[in-house]
Amino acid sequence: MLVAGGINHYNTWLDSAEIYNPALLPNGLVLMTGSVEGTSELYNPATRTWTVTGSMNHPRYDGRTTLLPNGKVLVAGGDFIPEAELYDPATGLWTDTGSLVTPRRLQAQTLMADGRVLMASGTNQSGSYLTSAEIYDPATGIWTQTGDMMEGRTAATANLLSDGGVFVAGGLNVSFIGLTSIEEYDPLQRTWHVSDLNLQYGRFSHTTTTLLDGSLIVAGGSHSGFNLPRDAELFVSPR
Repeated sequence: MLVAGGINHYNTWLDSAEIYNPALLPNGLVLMTGSVEGTSELYNPATRTWTVTGSMNHPRYDGRTTLLPNGKVLVAGGDFIPEAELYDPATGLWTDTGSLVTPRRLQAQTLMADGRVLMASGTNQSGSYLTSAEIYDPATGIWTQTGDMMEGRTAATANLLSDGGVFVAGGLNVSFIGLTSIEEYDPLQRTWHVSDLNLQYGRFSHTTTTLLDGSLIVAGGSHSGFNLPRDAELFVSPR
């Protein structure tokens, strides 16, 4: 796992990077993007070096990236920018793709089993915490709305489950407290339900990583303000 950038408990932006368990890194380069300048960089795990690649068409931060089955990278949301973009590793260039139904930032986003991308929750330009969700189809480049979540939240995470459902954990609520609740999306019914599982520690701006056996590990983030939890949580094969 590669950990790069971010902000520490002294409210200082970091330019350092650390590697944990490099065997888990995929073969090839790692793309990091999202800044007010629109710059993008590639990390080479073999040499542990960074190189600059093509700049985005729409500089943004607090967006989300998803690797598509065709090898391109989708970047959507952030700074309430409606246009999503695709990065082509073969050329190092960005091209615009379809616009979001609801521009947002800090959404949860993940690739679904059928190759489409689910985006849910986040914050809109009015500052509302969204329940809305939408799906991107790489074949058409179009976003379409799907069922709403049960509770508005921002800075949550989304992960694909082995049965094709999507697991959205935590996030920040309107009281500015990290949520312990988890919601699951059913792509066949296009509906959400509250999971029987809960986080032990409410958190937002955390990471949720799918392990090789299908288990999920939740780590980092904040509970409220700069109250930073050190404990990680493991959900063993939730599906």
